Amino acid sequence: MTVDIDNETEGHRRRNAALVESLRAQNVDTEVPREIEVHFWASRHENAVSFAKALYDAGFQLSVLAPSPSVSEPDMWNVEVTIVLSVQAVVSDDFIRNIIMFADNYAARFDGWGTSV
Repeated sequence: MTVDIDNETEGHRRRNAALVESLRAQNVDTEVPREIEVHFWASRHENAVSFAKALYDAGFQLSVLAPSPSVSEPDMWNVEVTIVLSVQAVVSDDFIRNIIMFADNYAARFDGWGTSV
């Protein structure tokens, strides 16, 4: 799996701007560390398990590792993890680019993040 890092990063930048705006409208301090949910899709069970272990080793806590098949992708897996970071850290280009490339190493795709308010 080879990712178009610039295109993927730009897509996340646009989504992140909207998320940050929404959080600020709800009076969330985006500089304060908080629990962030990070979402991925991985192809094949073996990739999902290896990726989940690598994320855990990198300091993330696994919250979901589950099959999520579709007609077009019958061996797709949902991988969700949490980490305590500020929203500003998660929307930084460094975080975005690094997590996209990290996921790509395991045939996985970074699908975004969220946080409870």
